This record gives sequence, structure tokens and C-alpha cells, in this order.
Amino acid sequence: MKPFKNILNILLAVTLLASCQRNLTKTELPDGGIIQQTQPIEVKQFLTVDSAALYTSVADLPGDDTLRSKIIRYYSDNHSTRWLEEDKPNTVFAAFMEQIETCGSHGLFAAEYNPAGLRLQVHALYGNKPADIRTLIALDIKITATFFKFARHLRFGRLTSVPEEKNAWLRSPQKDDNADIELLGMISDPGSMADAILFLQPVDDQYKKLQSALSYYRSLESSEAGMTTIPFHEKMLPGNRYAAIPAVRRKLLLNAPFLESDSIIRASDSLLFDANLAGAIKEFQRLHGLYSDGVIGESTLRWLNQSFREKAELIALNMERIRWQGPRADHYIRVNIPEFRLWIHEGVQTTLEMDVIVGAPNTKTPVFEDTLESVVLSPTWTVPPSIMKSEVFPRLKKNPSYYTARKNYVFYRKGVEIDPATLNWETDLNIHEFRVVQKAGFDNALGLAKFMMPNHLNIYLHDTPDHSLFSKTFRAFSHGCIRLSDPAALAEYLLKDEVKWDRKAIDKAMNSHSPTRVTLKKQYPVYLEYKTVWVDERGQVNFRNDLYGHDKRQLRQMTIIPTAAPMLATR
Repeated sequence: MKPFKNILNILLAVTLLASCQRNLTKTELPDGGIIQQTQPIEVKQFLTVDSAALYTSVADLPGDDTLRSKIIRYYSDNHSTRWLEEDKPNTVFAAFMEQIETCGSHGLFAAEYNPAGLRLQVHALYGNKPADIRTLIALDIKITATFFKFARHLRFGRLTSVPEEKNAWLRSPQKDDNADIELLGMISDPGSMADAILFLQPVDDQYKKLQSALSYYRSLESSEAGMTTIPFHEKMLPGNRYAAIPAVRRKLLLNAPFLESDSIIRASDSLLFDANLAGAIKEFQRLHGLYSDGVIGESTLRWLNQSFREKAELIALNMERIRWQGPRADHYIRVNIPEFRLWIHEGVQTTLEMDVIVGAPNTKTPVFEDTLESVVLSPTWTVPPSIMKSEVFPRLKKNPSYYTARKNYVFYRKGVEIDPATLNWETDLNIHEFRVVQKAGFDNALGLAKFMMPNHLNIYLHDTPDHSLFSKTFRAFSHGCIRLSDPAALAEYLLKDEVKWDRKAIDKAMNSHSPTRVTLKKQYPVYLEYKTVWVDERGQVNFRNDLYGHDKRQLRQMTIIPTAAPMLATR
């Protein structure tokens, strides 16, 4: 707090000067939209907030300097109380309290903003006649601080960092344009408060769909069927009768809004695992990333037994992740790691999609953003030091001639080509002196094409010589890079505006055994994301396994809500 006081006077002077130079239109949103006033503007009896009162109140608030700066700038621009009039709170205060009291619809926690405490303080303030002016101004500033905290959480998320191992999840910083400051000054009535909250939340259509799913699953949290656990004794096969089938039906009926129809779940013989129920199970399996065989095994039963409270928490977590991602480009490539799937988006259209293989749990594909800049056809592969240490060196210790028969590998020591069979790999050799390159060819580890992104993680997209793995439902087998099921289709799409690179030319270059690099004229942002819940184009809620344990760690962090937190506790 003290370091902030040292710069407070300077910051205050700057913001006061800036406010004198502004002439803001109070009906236009920062993005050009309009806040509609639902009733005539009343003449309010607000109180003037002078610099002395502002300085004193802000300096005494806990929290970070960014939030304090917003408060100073707001009152420097507007000069009067925002929520509290001389003899009563205004209707905007009541509307804001309602918003934070119902913030569970965003997966947030009302306790973090303490609306009950604010209401009590306001009630106590006006219990004394007349209200103490200094207390009124300080409380108004405290409410404003709560607004900016809530606005920050809606725009950028509650969590500023994620408890992950190094390089497992790299969040791209989002620029705070201070739109919330201008927005607060435009709110004139309860209707415009609701409009402001809509403006602050993500515009991603997926966010709104998850809000609806969150509301539905929270309504089921205390349902008897939702809390009942079905024990696993044996696989349940269609055509047989089982005592657990009625419980299975009840659980599926609660998921019916996201299945094709509840009529396929009902049956006259409740113990019979009939064909209609098997069809519903197949649909349920598909929505949970399982092999859709209609058999109720351990994995299917585990998802059936997942509580609706846990489903709601996972939905809220994935809404938080949408807040982290910020605005996206008009065209981009997206890979959802838990879904093992890639898409290309052009505007609102999905123009290409395919299955992918991602990093194994012990060699995770990192969550981060990058830009695809070039395509290499018939690539060579320089073995990363991590793989040299974990695979190449151990093999050579067992058999120094292991790679001799594999003529497509070339070994270098200090830049000079060597025969690995001539070295004693049992001795303490310095791995950093060596470089191993696999030549281009059909059995190259990168396959026949790679798609380059310039990052220090050495992560990119590429083909694979083993396409049999794409037949599996679970596809986490790589060392971290993204393997593509149809690299030729991706190359053709990225090079579609290049006259000389039609499909025939691409196929020829992919099989030439000599690398060809093509720099893209139109570069594509690439988002490697980790979404374990989403709503598909049919309105069905999909869940996926927490492949790397990110859900488990982040949920622990998300649900830590101090009941007596300071009003401006740093998020």
C-alpha cells in the first residue's frame, strides 16, 4: 500500500488533467455499441468527490495498484458519487447488487464480492440522519472498487495464473483497455447496468451456451438420481437384464436434454437393456469421448456416476478458460487437446477439420498460442535433446550398431558426421556435443510434411508414418507435437492461393525425399487449447477426460473463496 501512496499524487494529477481534456459521449459503448436507457434520467442528489476524499479513501483500500488507478481515473472524470445519493442509494446500486448476487450464472462466487456486506453497510449509513458525508464517499468508492473487480473477472477471468508445471500452460497476456471505466460512467439505470454486464462478458457464443448448461446442471445438483452411485460388477451388454438398469435409465433421463430424445430411454421392462437404451448409451458415450459400442463398462459407468455438481464445476471452469483466451483473429487454427481434434476457422465458418494425436500425459502438449508461418514438405527431423537422452542414448548403450542399419539417420559430433557404432556409449558422453538428424522419407518421424511455428517449446504440427493410431478413441501418444490425420489436406488448404502449389504439386513434393520449405503468404494464428466441456452445433454438451490433470489442479484453485476476504483482495 505504501509504495502506491508515493505515486498516488502524481497519478491523481495526471488523471485529473486527462479528465479535463475529455468530452465523452455517455450513450455509446467503448466498442461502438449503444446502452439503451430504459427510463428517463432522474435528477440525482449526488455528492462531490474531491481529490482529498478520493486520496484518503483509495489509499486505505486493500488490493492492487491497477484497481486503485481505475478508481482514481473514474472519480477524476466524474467528480461525484456513483451509487449513493445524499439521502438514499440509487437504483443502479440495487441493480449492481443483483448482478453480483446472481454471478453464479458466470461460474463466479457472490461471496467474493460480499453483496450482503455492502447492503448492510449502506443500510447502516442511511440509518443515521443525515448520513455522514465522509463515510458515504468512502463507501461509494468501495462499491466502485467492487465493480471494477467484478468487471475484471468477467473480462479476463478470476485466476491470473494457473498451477501448472513449467511450460504446460502459457497464458497470453490480455491488454486492459480500461473500457470498464468509461462504461461505468454510462450506466444510468438498472437496464443499462444489465447491458454493461453483457458487454463485459466474453462475446464467444460458446460462453452463452455453457451458461445455459451450467444453469441446467446446477438445478440437478441435489437430485436423487444425480447423487446415486451405480456400483460396477460386470460389463452390461445389450439384450440382457440387470438390476442396475433402472438407475441407468434415471441418470440418462436427466441428461435427456442433451441426447436426441428421452423416448429411446424408456421401456416397459425396466430391467432389460434393450436396443433403445443401447442407442442412448452410444450417444452418451460419444458425448464423453468414449468408444460408442453401447456396452456399459467401467469408463461409461464412471461418466454416468459423475455428479451433476462436478459437471457444473467443470462447466464453470471452462467458462473461465474462455475469459482467459481474449479476442481471436478473423482466421485461425484451433486444436482442442482433450478432444484430439483440429479445426480451421474463417470468420464464423469452419472450413477444415481433422483428427489429431497429442502429447502423452508424461510429454504434454503445452497450452499456448503461436503463428503458423511455413510448410515443409518431405522434412528431415532433428532429434530433440530430450528424446536423445530418453531414447537414442539408451539404445546405443545397449547396441552401438542399432542405428547403423538405419541409413536414414545421420549422427554429428561437434558438427562432424560420425559413425555411432565407433563410439563407446557406456562412457560419460556430453549429449550437447551431438546432433542426430533423420533424413526425409516415408518412415521419417515427422512423416511427409510439417507445419512450422516459431516457438521456444519446439512444438509444431506434422504428419506421422503410423496412421493406425488414428483409429483409436484415445490419441495421446506424441512427445508433445501435434500429429495430423490428413497433412496433405492441410497443406493444400494453406497453399490454396499459391498458383504453383496445387494438390498434385504438393503430393509430388511430399514424396520427393528432399525437403521443400514454403513460406505462407497468409499466416494463421494457432491456438492450442484445453477445453474439457463444450456445447456442439446440435446443442449437446460434450465432456472429455482431464488428460493432463489440468482440471483437477485448476478446480482446486477456482473453488478457494475466502469468506471474509478484503473488499479488494487481489484475484
